Amino acid sequence: MSFGIHFAFKVLTLGLGQSHDGVLEPLKRLVASARVGWFRATLLSDVFCAALPGFGWLEGFLADPSHKATAEGFLYTASMARRSLSCYGVRSLFLNGLLAQSKGYRRFADPKFLTGLDEVEYSSRYDGQVMKLDPSIIRMLSLEPGATTVTAYGSSGFNATAKISTTLEDGTRKHFFMKTAQGNDAAIMFRGEHASLNAIHRAVPSLCPASLANGVSDDGTAYLVTDFLDMLPHWLAGDSGHHSGMSLAAKLAELHTTPAPIPEGHSKPMFGFPVTTCCGDTAQPNDYRESWADFYAQNRLLAILEKCERKNGKNVEFRSLVKRIVSAVVPCLIGDDHLNDGKGVVPVVIHGDLWSGNKGKVRIGGNEAIEAVVFDPSAVYGHNEYELGIMNMFGGFGKNFYDEYHRACPKTSPIDEYDDRIKLYEL
Repeated sequence: MSFGIHFAFKVLTLGLGQSHDGVLEPLKRLVASARVGWFRATLLSDVFCAALPGFGWLEGFLADPSHKATAEGFLYTASMARRSLSCYGVRSLFLNGLLAQSKGYRRFADPKFLTGLDEVEYSSRYDGQVMKLDPSIIRMLSLEPGATTVTAYGSSGFNATAKISTTLEDGTRKHFFMKTAQGNDAAIMFRGEHASLNAIHRAVPSLCPASLANGVSDDGTAYLVTDFLDMLPHWLAGDSGHHSGMSLAAKLAELHTTPAPIPEGHSKPMFGFPVTTCCGDTAQPNDYRESWADFYAQNRLLAILEKCERKNGKNVEFRSLVKRIVSAVVPCLIGDDHLNDGKGVVPVVIHGDLWSGNKGKVRIGGNEAIEAVVFDPSAVYGHNEYELGIMNMFGGFGKNFYDEYHRACPKTSPIDEYDDRIKLYEL
């Protein structure tokens, strides 16, 4: 992929300024012809864009380390920068050391939880706010408040995360994973994740946790409760002993060869998704469309461009170049009358944000069996290779994975344009 395009979209999405001049020339070269020779120069833009926002957060963090926003933002950005480097096999002693020194401040990003007798409550250490486990969650999960505890578990850049533990009538312990956050944006994010998890779970049950409860409490706190995943380090989990007998590559191939359900109100398969989903904190419109090329052009490329322009201002020449990509490159590479000898593609459920940080080896719900799973999805009914573009951009999936995947889910025809399609889907 052209460094210019990769860098330009990241700069616009991150809101790093309004100067687009440095990316216009690479974009002009890209759209000079519909058949593109793509350049591989993603490392510099990945690392630069992952690290740059951290400088602002670092300044605030050092000035007032007790402030929630700067503590969360800085720790999250440092983690992302380290992950971006590690995707390319680069070890950063600076970032590792910085995160190690900063662990003491994680208390400002993670709530500490308290348990009451009649209701489950937790208090957030960084702002002192006391919140209750919503009664709807208690009802949905059939919990007994007096036998239930909630404790801080893990960390996230966008929300508070917790482990709900309860004792069932037969004396066995059962666990759930919960996310909470404030505001309408969080409600949209969790609604999308709830629908995404269950869409994947219905197609391949062992590929992801089921989402069990989702909603907004009376005080405006959005929540999402799923099966609990007991995360295991890769060296401990190994590659054998999967209860389902399937590797992650095999499960993903099954997901991508299972036709997506026909949406309610429609008589045939459609590209899109029932609700808005979020990739990171970016909301993505998923209005249904009959054409995959139209969906990718309108609901992804142009939709993101418009969000960026609202945030950073317009650049006429840049918009013109992006629209030429939509009008020339998209139809050439993924047009419905071009793929699979004019037959087009069948929509399948796509995870939508699959990278090394959103997969793992786990025990689900306290079971002893180990499974390879994915989580934090941003699903859509789309072309399976769209998934591979995201996976390829961030790394973490090796040759053996792709070889096994493609044995069960072959490349779309024309095969000789596969690499170009993957690069297009990285935008």
